[in-house]
Amino acid sequence: LEKHNSLAAHMNQTQLNKIRQNPMVEYIEVDARRNLLFSDTVGNPNVTEITPYGIPMVQADQLAFMAGSDVKLCIIDSGLDSSVYDFNMANIHGSNDPAGSGDWDFDDNHHGTHVAGTIAAVGGNGQGVVGVNESGLLPMHIVKVFDAAGWAYSSSLVAAADDCIANGANIISMS
Repeated sequence: LEKHNSLAAHMNQTQLNKIRQNPMVEYIEVDARRNLLFSDTVGNPNVTEITPYGIPMVQADQLAFMAGSDVKLCIIDSGLDSSVYDFNMANIHGSNDPAGSGDWDFDDNHHGTHVAGTIAAVGGNGQGVVGVNESGLLPMHIVKVFDAAGWAYSSSLVAAADDCIANGANIISMS
């Protein structure tokens, strides 16, 4: 984690004790495992398009993304299923976590696809769901950190946030 003058490492107790004695080391913390708590899919081609109940409840259906604005959203999650018809893939790009979680445009457990759909599933196509921003114009950057087992280390999340910033995001979703 170069931007934070930090690193993540696996070590045994003897190695850890030696590093703790080094005056150049400011602090040590456990690189905790982070797990997804929910898994779902976005839409179903056999279901008529629905607006999830929560969107009008919070008046999100009264918002509209303005093309040409400086908004770029980054979603740190389990990837995005690029075969789902409810996304305008021309406005979506992504990165893979260097720890090996797989390709950003494949979602092993559908959580990232669900999150992206809640935010930006295209409306008016008669299928699936309608996202808060249904225009399909919202630029998104997807960073896949959660693998098929649904977990990642804290350090992977920090690196993913750095990647979001490097790719121009000014909003980060870490559902």
